[in-house]
Amino acid sequence: MKFALTNIDDSMPRTLFWDRLLSSLTRNPRFTPSENNADILLPAEDVAMEMNWPRYGRLDSAFVRGQLDQQAYDRYMNQLLASLRPLCIVNTYPAIRLPQIARDRANIYVADTCLADFERSLNPRTIAMPVPPITSGHGKITSKSILASFRGVDSHPTRTALAKLHDGKDFICQIVPPNAHIGKLDATASKIDPDYANLMANSIFAIVPRGDSLFSYRLTEALSFGCIPVIISDAWILPFDRLIDWNAISVRLPESQVAKLPDLLRLFSAPRIAEMRKAAHEAFHRHFADTDAMAESLLRSLEIQFPGVFGAFVSGSTCS
Repeated sequence: MKFALTNIDDSMPRTLFWDRLLSSLTRNPRFTPSENNADILLPAEDVAMEMNWPRYGRLDSAFVRGQLDQQAYDRYMNQLLASLRPLCIVNTYPAIRLPQIARDRANIYVADTCLADFERSLNPRTIAMPVPPITSGHGKITSKSILASFRGVDSHPTRTALAKLHDGKDFICQIVPPNAHIGKLDATASKIDPDYANLMANSIFAIVPRGDSLFSYRLTEALSFGCIPVIISDAWILPFDRLIDWNAISVRLPESQVAKLPDLLRLFSAPRIAEMRKAAHEAFHRHFADTDAMAESLLRSLEIQFPGVFGAFVSGSTCS
């Protein structure tokens, strides 16, 4: 598969996330500068609009060019949706449900960070995209003393239920005030919440509950700290689900069964935990460690998920 960029428009705003992802994409060996030689196109400008990375809550500081202009965004998006060529659009904007908007456009493939299972049913031309970690453990495997932890805002009933599991020893579930991290985190300057980072560094299982949206930055953060994610978000399709065997590296719990979590996690043997942590460590470095890994996995997902369009993928197993 070869891809090219389309619709260059220097007046469009651009976030640091897209700037880095674009650099990674154009370094990928599948990139060609000629649209005529490409099997699929990606927008040259930023429609992903990832505004919480690298500085959570400081939306304006995410931009390296311009600021979000809804009219400019809508105009550019309409140009993309009018294309007749195969096109992959990346979306990290939870309020814009591009999988639904593009469901009748047979040439458009959507990589979305907040992809819901009903959206995949409505639109099979979708790829579950990750968000990069804001606080990162850089993929290290360390010894752990806490069975499971969560630290975050009480933004969903699932999190309220988690707070009731706190026992101060095996289960550390801390609720912090709203906006507690605004202006205090910066992935590019190693500015972190030390309490959150210490919990992750010392936890075997890191609880990843949904909040206002289905997705959570905690998923890639947990993997970066060598934790086994415990994902509590019923409808969320997990990132790169065609590439990753999530059953091998995470635990999934229905939102209605949070109270059963302590008993469930205590059933895991030490060998099983070690096996899952090793697989999670490998998955992090292969798919999420940086934008090069994310770009490669995005393009590989297109090849695997739609082989009739972009050519069969012949690299063996599709799961990490």
